[in-house]
Amino acid sequence: MKKHLLLFFALMAIATGANAAEELNVAGQNVDLTTSGNITGSDITINEGGKLYYDASTKTLTMKDVRIVRGYDNQRCITSSVDGLTIYIEGTVDFNSVVAAAIRLNNGVANTIMAANARRLKIED
Repeated sequence: MKKHLLLFFALMAIATGANAAEELNVAGQNVDLTTSGNITGSDITINEGGKLYYDASTKTLTMKDVRIVRGYDNQRCITSSVDGLTIYIEGTVDFNSVVAAAIRLNNGVANTIMAANARRLKIED
């Protein structure tokens, strides 16, 4: 009986998405959500004085003077299922995705996009 109850609760957790892991992908780079750090990649251009940084303690992705271009073989610029993610934009930030929506914030999670001293936010799909 105990094995059946354990199996039942395990299946219920999977069915309700309770075990779904949070993920953040920026320009094809899976971000380690447990540590803070800079994000780099071949599809990312960071202009002088700019930064692309994830802060694990606040769940904040900071983008300053950044350009992300995704080609035909690639997908979105940003995909997130992080509940409580804040995307903080400064300076000039450009997203260009040829074959998919540039940004996908998955349903069911709370997200915030903030702009401070932003000169331009350009999103091309």
